[in-house]
Amino acid sequence: MHHLIGTRLSERMTSASVMADGRTVDVTFEETSDGVLVTETFEAETENTEELQRAGWQAILENFRQYVETKA
Repeated sequence: MHHLIGTRLSERMTSASVMADGRTVDVTFEETSDGVLVTETFEAETENTEELQRAGWQAILENFRQYVETKA
């Protein structure tokens, strides 16, 4: 499990975080006509393939979506 330390939250709903290993993650929440677009940009690590890491981050976003939709 990775723990994130928040370093910035702005009015534009952008969060910049640093993971325990020093890699950064930026998450942007943008309101669109279809809802909220969540864009996550992360520094890849070298232990796993880019595809595996992308799938892992996508799973996190899907779990977040499910959580938000059940709380709405």
